[in-house]
Amino acid sequence: MDLREFALKHVHQMPHCDQRVLHSPDDNCKYCNDLPEWQALRIMWGIAFTGHSGEKGPYGNAQQPCPAEAARGMESINSWGGNVPMTPEAEKKMDEHYASLGETFDKD
Repeated sequence: MDLREFALKHVHQMPHCDQRVLHSPDDNCKYCNDLPEWQALRIMWGIAFTGHSGEKGPYGNAQQPCPAEAARGMESINSWGGNVPMTPEAEKKMDEHYASLGETFDKD
């Protein structure tokens, strides 16, 4: 079994389209907050959450940058809606957006 097959066998769900994206519990992302053990590991390993690279860790320590940010930067990450924190406010905006698309396509 190669490493990709191994990973897919043991990790069944990623919170975002970019599997390196993981938001802080304080960011109130419903997808990331459904995986508190992953958030705890980021804290314990000293890896910054997405959008928080360059900040000190909870113990005042330096952190490794978020893998997604290190690879491509926040502008690129946030350019795809599937990677932004899904807060109640963001979800409402997305619902409104999809509703407006339906109105556009439903017109004759």
